[in-house]
Amino acid sequence: MKIALIRREYITHIDGVNRFIAWLGEAFKKLGHDVVVISWGFYGVNRSELIGGLRTCIH
Repeated sequence: MKIALIRREYITHIDGVNRFIAWLGEAFKKLGHDVVVISWGFYGVNRSELIGGLRTCIH
């Protein structure tokens, strides 16, 4: 199943909600789902600087 996790704040700010989104996305990935995290972003921010283990899944 394709799952979109949408956050209306910047995903690069580490707070409880963003951590939860990362953990939730990781859990869905482990269950075999296709997860996409959608959020405001910053130009010039590398994926390696983003939170959680969803670095390869964030579009």
